[in-house]
Amino acid sequence: MKKLLTLLFIILAVFVLTGCPQPVGGIGGGNGNGNSNGNGSGSGDLDFLWLVPNRYLYETEERFERDYDLQILVAEDGYVKEIAPDTSGVVIEIIENPGLISEVSTIVTDMYHPFSLPGRHIVSVTYNGRSARYSIEVRGTFTNPGDGSEFVDIIWL
Repeated sequence: MKKLLTLLFIILAVFVLTGCPQPVGGIGGGNGNGNSNGNGSGSGDLDFLWLVPNRYLYETEERFERDYDLQILVAEDGYVKEIAPDTSGVVIEIIENPGLISEVSTIVTDMYHPFSLPGRHIVSVTYNGRSARYSIEVRGTFTNPGDGSEFVDIIWL
């Protein structure tokens, strides 16, 4: 009886393991779709771009430093690797005040990008057809030079 149950368990295990589809896709090589024949979702579907910001908050007198404030990770061909922001093909764009009339889009070509306006900004990175973005906040005050008549500020309660 014990041999019969063991044989039945082995046969059942073989049916389960061979009959179920793999959760991620085929292991075989080919065109990046997992299977060599192209049907199925393999590791080629898991390629992505991932941004790791080192800062989310800036002041208006500070600047975005491309090499220190941003880490770019890319997953290609099953490997996750870090790429430098100055790698050819990497486009870093800063969108100031997105969705407003004063929206300005600037591509970061230098190592530093100074901020001129306070508010919410979007940092968008594009590399090899993939793109990712995240939001940063720039704080600052607008000082109106006025006519110089405000020598002492009065706060009314």
